This record gives sequence, structure tokens and C-alpha cells, in this order.
Amino acid sequence: MAFPSVVVLQPDATLAQVLSSLLSPHFDSVSVARTQKELREAISRRRARVAVVDLESSALDDVRGLRCDFPSLSIVCTHRLPDDEMWTRMLEAGASDVCPTYDPPSLVRSVLRTLEETGNAAA
Repeated sequence: MAFPSVVVLQPDATLAQVLSSLLSPHFDSVSVARTQKELREAISRRRARVAVVDLESSALDDVRGLRCDFPSLSIVCTHRLPDDEMWTRMLEAGASDVCPTYDPPSLVRSVLRTLEETGNAAA
């Protein structure tokens, strides 16, 4: 069973394509956003269940804002060098996980695990 929709905020076109390719077998729709504005529009338009948010394009307040505006959205963050402090801050802000950008397969596993744990599967 595929999940309905995911939106990926990733300004690096190559990495965005890799993530889209890895996520597409698990989702009915994968959208790529390059900015926070595009991300929010895509979440609303696609009724996304999950957002993969690049932390080099986003701040702590962006994650908090997503959590506040889209309470049922699962948020998985990426960063090229995540550390324990960043992970803790992002989880406190409402993210489900923080994964290294350089490990897309782990990111996909985290996204799927997060959705299963929250019961955020397609009806």
C-alpha cells in the first residue's frame, strides 16, 4: 500500500532527484520544493502526509511553523552533518527525525518508519 503524498524541500536538484526516485515506490505522489513557500503550497495542494525538509534551507522556526500549521504532517529533516544537539532541537520543534543528507536510503527508512508509527498511512 502506498502513502498518498510526500513533499521534499531540497534545493540541490541532483539530491532532490535521488530522493524522489527512492520515495516514489512508496508514495502516490512525490513533489519537490526549492523554497519554504513552495513547500507549504505543495503540502496544502497535495495534502501531503510527510515533508522531508533540508535544514540548510530551513530554520528551527520553519519546522515549528510547519508543526503548528500542519499538525498531522510527519516532518523528517535532513542535514549534511547532523549532531545530537541539532537532532534534539528539531525533535522538540516537532520533527519526527533528523537524518544525514548523504544517506538517502536511511532517510527513506526513517520516513516510512515514522509514518507507520504515527498511523499516518493512507486510508
